[in-house]
Amino acid sequence: MDATFVTSVYVILDEIVKAVLELVKYKPKMVPAEILLVAVLAARYFHNNLERALVLLQQTGYVPQARGLSISRYNRQLHRYATLLEFCLETLMALAREGDVFIIDSMPAPVCKRKRAWHCRKVRGKDYCGFCAAKNETFFGWRLHLICTPEGVPVTFTLLPALHHDLTPLYELTVDLPPDASLYGDKGYNTAPGEQVS
Repeated sequence: MDATFVTSVYVILDEIVKAVLELVKYKPKMVPAEILLVAVLAARYFHNNLERALVLLQQTGYVPQARGLSISRYNRQLHRYATLLEFCLETLMALAREGDVFIIDSMPAPVCKRKRAWHCRKVRGKDYCGFCAAKNETFFGWRLHLICTPEGVPVTFTLLPALHHDLTPLYELTVDLPPDASLYGDKGYNTAPGEQVS
């Protein structure tokens, strides 16, 4: 875990919490900024495993052991601040857009294997049948299109049915990037007009 990232994210979250929420009259074990910090760090470093992020923050001293929450109590607190967490994540992604170099890529988000697609009740239709060239396999579900910084911090993303090409959401994803920013991706993002401009 990067100490600079943890500290800077905590400061940003603390400022948002002070601006949005009212002061509580009692002294909670974990303040809202710490609760939101655990969720952000779990997404960044632990594949959304909240318990691992909570334990590591307690072990490293970011959250004192005496003020630590159990995972069930932490989850209840996190659900209280769900809408605030969404706003905080959007704010953090907007701050990450201030750079000048970004990376774009897509990855499959399968619902099930392709041969089981006709049993699937969540999504239906040929639009959800896709192919992943990197894994050389077909899948059924969604495709996640993601732009991130070179350090791996997400800037913007979208989910589309798997059939859509990588170029489909390109302009919608890049509209909020700085005008002089460089965007790097694999050859799936090459277009004839784009290569003539370069």
